Amino acid sequence: MAHQSDVKARELAYEIVRHETQQKTKEIELLQAQQRLERENTQKAQLTTLFLAILLAGIVFWAFQVKRHQQQLKKLAQTDSLTGLGNRHFFTQKSERALVEAARAGEPASLVMFDLDHFKAINDTYGHGAGDWVLKQVGKTCSAHCRKIDYIGRIGGEEFAILLRGIDLAGAERLAEECRSQLAKIDTRDCGYSFVVTGSFGVSSSAQSGYDLSRLLSHADQMLYRAKNEGRNRVCAYTAEAAADYRSMRRAPSLSVVNR
Repeated sequence: MAHQSDVKARELAYEIVRHETQQKTKEIELLQAQQRLERENTQKAQLTTLFLAILLAGIVFWAFQVKRHQQQLKKLAQTDSLTGLGNRHFFTQKSERALVEAARAGEPASLVMFDLDHFKAINDTYGHGAGDWVLKQVGKTCSAHCRKIDYIGRIGGEEFAILLRGIDLAGAERLAEECRSQLAKIDTRDCGYSFVVTGSFGVSSSAQSGYDLSRLLSHADQMLYRAKNEGRNRVCAYTAEAAADYRSMRRAPSLSVVNR
């Protein structure tokens, strides 16, 4: 009987140990399953984060490209592709705004208009490549004499204009004269030919013409015409006396059309 009791006790102990072992095993398996699930969730979270980061980077890059493309299109719409200066439309917009601000502040404003003498002859004699080179050099040369608040634009084939805020007629004449003298110093041998570049300049100011851009342009153009008629390569400024002389000159029957 004692032996049977001992056997039963051992069997019971074995069963208890086996049961506890199974319980521990199940707990371990459950813990491992939980750990695997946590790892999978962590990986999924990491993948989701990576995907969102890639998506965000893609959106940012796309937005940057769109913005860059818009800026390029805006620049193309505002810029003369040959000289890099503002085109006529952009020059007009900026100048009209500057004139409104100058009028409001009670500041003087002036306009310089000029075009190149005998430019057609340059194209015809040396080719359009040389003519394009000249236009680029003229833009660089005159831009170097302008301030950041000035607006310079190519408003026609070989015609340029500069709007000067805070500059009176005398100051605009000085700048025009400086540009005129520098144009004549352009070394054209870099384009493969040797010739002289000159320009005729007309200058107007708000003191005589007001703050209307079209009026400033008209009066500067009259003086440009006068400069051409008087022999080219010179600066003429719009004053009351110059305007009267211009009207007399235009009425003269012997006056011939000037070939710019």
